Amino acid sequence: MEGKSDIYDLQVDLDVNTEIYPIEKEKVYYFSIAKNIHGDADTKGLYSSDNNVEDSLFDSFEYVMYGKIFECKQADKDKM
Repeated sequence: MEGKSDIYDLQVDLDVNTEIYPIEKEKVYYFSIAKNIHGDADTKGLYSSDNNVEDSLFDSFEYVMYGKIFECKQADKDKM
């Protein structure tokens, strides 16, 4: 899936499993990139044994996935 931000000067290519979450062309999708399921600075990791999934980012989205950013391209020295 390819998209751009309406707020930031940002273009994103996102790999979504469309077999379980179909993507409609021209529809607006919102997403969040977070270090953990609570969206805070907690460094325990996504699936720490003491990480409670209640009141987490899972509640705010229909589709949640785990992964890593594997490539960032910087257009110029002031942009990423």
